[in-house]
This record gives sequence, structure tokens and C-alpha cells, in this order.
Amino acid sequence: MPGFDAEVRASGRGSHSVVVPRAVVAELDTRRVLARIGDESFEATLGAYGGRTYLGLRKTLLTALGVGAGDQVHVELEPGTPVEAPEVEVPPSTCAELDDALAADAPLAAAWHDLPDGHTAEYGRWISAGPDPEARTARIARLHHRLLPDPLPGQQKAR
Repeated sequence: MPGFDAEVRASGRGSHSVVVPRAVVAELDTRRVLARIGDESFEATLGAYGGRTYLGLRKTLLTALGVGAGDQVHVELEPGTPVEAPEVEVPPSTCAELDDALAADAPLAAAWHDLPDGHTAEYGRWISAGPDPEARTARIARLHHRLLPDPLPGQQKAR
């Protein structure tokens, strides 16, 4: 576990930190760390600002250690547990109403299949997110109008 001595610095906004030497940062190879100062251990993420790397210190930690700005502390760091990205639930990109509309309306289905994949996925999520069948049906009607607009009076529908 890399260790170093550092001065507790105050930011002027009530927060405190220590500067982590570059050699320690290079040895860790991660920003998520388990830190030990005195008898206190905690997990943190190292912050980089202005070319320096900082370990933020909570006021409760400083109080428990009996230290403040300007005091020297010995810090030991080791790689911490990586933070897992939260799983994002992707809404469905189709629903029964959309499937039925595409099966029943050949021009709409042809226009739908001509759309890029990203567009069909986005339209599908928008339609499927409708709170009830009536809302989804209304969104399908809006989609129909966007993809197959009615011709102006006196003009023939383009094929």
C-alpha cells in the first residue's frame, strides 16, 4: 500500500484535501481508492484539478482524527472497489399496437422499414412509452402522418 505524508489543505469553501504525489497515482493505476489516515479508513475517488491529484477529506474524518488545515498527516492508499455503472433499463422498441399497425398498413410498414435503425428504435420507444392503448394508437397516427403525409388538395399522393 503506497504511503506518503501530506499537508491538509483547505479550499476556502469548507472542504479539505491532501495532494497525492504523482508517483503514488502512477502506482495505483486507478482513481477509486481505499484510504487510511491514522485509525480511520474510507473509500474515495481521487480528483484531478489543475494538473494535481487530490484526495478529499470529510469534516467528520478531520474531527475524528483531530486535525485541521495546515496539519501533516500520513496517508496510505490502495486500489479501491470499482464503482459499477448502474444498469439502465431500456424501454421496449415495439408494442402490440405498433406491430398490428405495421401489419395492417403496407405503406406505413414500407416507410417504417426504410427508416434508419436508430430512428425505428426511437420511434418504437416513444410509441411504447404511451401510458395506455389509446395514447399509443394516437402516437401511431402521428407517426403515420410524419412518414406518409397527406397530399395537398388537388395533388396526387406520391407512390
